Amino acid sequence: MYESSSGLVNPLSFLLFLGDCMRTTKRFTPKVLERFERQGRGSGTYDLYVPWHQVGRGDPASVGRSHLHIWNGRQRHLLSDQELVGLYFIRMLTDVTDCLEQYRLSIEPSNHPLLDYDQGNPLRLFPGTVGLCLQLGVKHPRTSGDGATALWRMSTDFFVVRRGGDGRFNATAVACKQDARLPKRKMNLLEVERAYWECRGIDWLLITPEVFHPAVADNLKTVACWTRHRDTTEQERTFASKLVELNQFRSITELIHLLTKHLGSEPQAQKALWQSVVHGPLSVDLRRPIKFHVPFRLIEREAFLAYNPIEMRRTSWK
Repeated sequence: MYESSSGLVNPLSFLLFLGDCMRTTKRFTPKVLERFERQGRGSGTYDLYVPWHQVGRGDPASVGRSHLHIWNGRQRHLLSDQELVGLYFIRMLTDVTDCLEQYRLSIEPSNHPLLDYDQGNPLRLFPGTVGLCLQLGVKHPRTSGDGATALWRMSTDFFVVRRGGDGRFNATAVACKQDARLPKRKMNLLEVERAYWECRGIDWLLITPEVFHPAVADNLKTVACWTRHRDTTEQERTFASKLVELNQFRSITELIHLLTKHLGSEPQAQKALWQSVVHGPLSVDLRRPIKFHVPFRLIEREAFLAYNPIEMRRTSWK
């Protein structure tokens, strides 16, 4: 759950996790939301971004199991196992420029979110959640406490910014759920979230286990400690890919041993091998559980890319 770059459990993160488990239950109140606003939650880009919801003693606990995950120079706050899997699929995308988790939706009309990346019309406003709730006939969520009430700030699990071949930014919003069959109220709020992104011309995907193979998610978790950072060169990844292609009948353990001889250390060999899989150019069958005493099964690149529901724009929303 809390891994270091070496794949070992980070003791400090583990203690934070234990503290998070033992903390007293808190609830969202208008004062809590005001504190979030003062802290600049839900604002910024790249490594300066501050998630709206965070994993910590000062925040009310989430329903799912929370994770702190280091990626691209910033700690990511993930509120469920499903969000962790979603991040694994996002990390596979080759053209990701930025990824903002726990992304706050605007209550009032607001500019296009890509304006933060210097793209868009600063004079054009898009509907906020209040207006969309009125339009869809959905009661806007509220929170109360200490004798006060306030509108709830809705959020999307991930706002993924990508750069196309023409150099322009495009974005995808991603919601991660354990099941697409939810109570009516939650489905209504998801409809508001979907409409929020649709009116901004941004794809919104609902990712549930029904749109990806479970073994693929399990394998991405298995190799996550070696693929968290793209800290191998293109030459190293290409070399690892070619070595696998020339030694298709050797076990993964044997391949790592061969790579170690060429790259000088086993950690670097592990990184080169698994990053060549997750970030390309090596395409292996991730539907088969990774067993280090068994060889890879190579497949076509198109079939490999199809494992990623975000890449393929698959969604559970009907």
